[in-house]
Amino acid sequence: MESVNLVEASKTLQKKQNETLQDFFSSKKQEKLNKKVVWHEFFNEIPKDITSPSIIIAHEFFDALPIFKFQYTKNGWREILVDIKEEIEDSKNSGEFRFVLAPGETQASISLTDTPRFDAEKKVGNVIEVSAESFDITREIASRINENGGFGLIFDYGKDNVSNDSLRGVSNHKFVSILKEPGSCDITADVDFSLLKSACSHLAFPYGPITQKKFLETMGIYTRLGMLLKKGGLNSSQRKSLVSGVKRLTSLENNVGMGNIYKVLAITNNQLVPYSFDSDETLVNETRQTEGLEEEKIN
Repeated sequence: MESVNLVEASKTLQKKQNETLQDFFSSKKQEKLNKKVVWHEFFNEIPKDITSPSIIIAHEFFDALPIFKFQYTKNGWREILVDIKEEIEDSKNSGEFRFVLAPGETQASISLTDTPRFDAEKKVGNVIEVSAESFDITREIASRINENGGFGLIFDYGKDNVSNDSLRGVSNHKFVSILKEPGSCDITADVDFSLLKSACSHLAFPYGPITQKKFLETMGIYTRLGMLLKKGGLNSSQRKSLVSGVKRLTSLENNVGMGNIYKVLAITNNQLVPYSFDSDETLVNETRQTEGLEEEKIN
């Protein structure tokens, strides 16, 4: 392995990740690898002189990237901007942030909405979200895979079509207004996987997205669970935690479970469809039966 490059903008989280990895690097077998781990604030900081095939994993990375929001009006697409409410006497809301429509065209509304992708969205009042940075980073991922080989896997929540009004804040595992207390919550938006796939054009081959449930089941999550449960040395609480963890990762739960809302996109440099991405539900069921760990058997 030539190097391990981790992209993390937060210096605090970089430090925490380093501390977490020390347990893994504690063995003599991994001492050399420890010296090869490098952190970067941005993806384009990863050295371009790496010539060996790349394995690129992006887990809940794209949902945190900046987006532009646009609303369709009788005059065309208008960018949604952030403004400050005017000071009004005796108003408790004065000075707070608010969303407003740009009075005219902006550079973003001109350059990012002029595409047939949004023709079906041209109805007054419709809102779309566009992440130009997601497109650029995916384009660079595809370029690296095209030049040096390897593959990429993108895990995130989103859909395989244009994102609409999904921008939201998350604090203490609950949705909150992103304008109420700026800086005190995580800001996230659904990933438009169709945009990521378009970024691979003429460079690499995207496959999927498929559900996280299908990916994990066909890649052997039940086999792994069975190995851990048979290994021994686990108390009752630990065994239950493992089983509940697998259920949580693969749950459909009325289409809002992690197994359904999280999607997986693969990027390769050839037209050989990756395993899992050409499999249907029949293969998923056969995999479960072969492993002897169907859902009802891991209760």
